[in-house]
Amino acid sequence: MPHSNAASLAIPPGVNSSDPDPEAAIRLSELAAALDHPYQGADVEVAGIAVDSRQVQPGDLFVAQMGERTDGIRFIPEARSRGAVAACSAAPLPDFPTIVA
Repeated sequence: MPHSNAASLAIPPGVNSSDPDPEAAIRLSELAAALDHPYQGADVEVAGIAVDSRQVQPGDLFVAQMGERTDGIRFIPEARSRGAVAACSAAPLPDFPTIVA
């Protein structure tokens, strides 16, 4: 998925959830609508956003960004194992809720 356009989501590098607030959770459909991007899969509750798979907290949406050396999509399995409930990537992911950006 070399055409990741996650930067269009205006998420600065290094932004990650630190202490998700359940009151601040948002449905994936609401987040996708606010960003004006489609989503596919289950309409899960998102508690935070992570751009580094090593810092994903349970309930986070993981933003798979295209980097200089690698595509963030490679880190989706790690993000899922750390509790990510959805991802943002250039294309829908099979069996995983995704905002397509």
